[in-house]
Amino acid sequence: MNDKIIARRYAASFIESTSEYNIDESYGDFQAFVKAYYESEEVRYILSHPEISFLKKLDLITKLFKDKGHRLARNFICVLVKRQRINYLKKIEKEVRALYRKKKGIRDIVVKSAVPLNEKERIRLRALLEQKFGLLDINEEVDESIIGGLIISFEDQVLDESIQYRLKKLKELMTKIDNEWLAELIDQPGLAI
Repeated sequence: MNDKIIARRYAASFIESTSEYNIDESYGDFQAFVKAYYESEEVRYILSHPEISFLKKLDLITKLFKDKGHRLARNFICVLVKRQRINYLKKIEKEVRALYRKKKGIRDIVVKSAVPLNEKERIRLRALLEQKFGLLDINEEVDESIIGGLIISFEDQVLDESIQYRLKKLKELMTKIDNEWLAELIDQPGLAI
């Protein structure tokens, strides 16, 4: 079976088993586990090694969650370990994240600017964009080639308010005006060109 299909099935199972009351807590606990898993080579070794007993792995998972995590996330990790799917964690995490964001109505927006936004600009921009689009995950990128202004990418739309784009449009307008003026000049009856 395809890795992506496996990841999607496990992720869907995890998200479908949450309710609107515990989805944030379960998702947060799952993300905390993923972070701990990738930060510790020892954790990765123990949980993915086929010869280490499931009971030892279960003990490690319990210690990682420290009885504070939501049982749904803990049980989900146990299922992944027991079924030897922990090696798919990166792909499963990606699918869980996508399904969580879809369920919560969170959309991705990329904001490119010539220099990093300051906190005041960031807050104002977030307020304006969330008023128009709803819950957002705004990813900022610095691209010095745009000179100034912003380029905002949202799903399949791009709002280009960069100085570079405005200069390009101004150049196109000036070329159009020059061409129209030249055409009018040529069309004058007294002009012999």
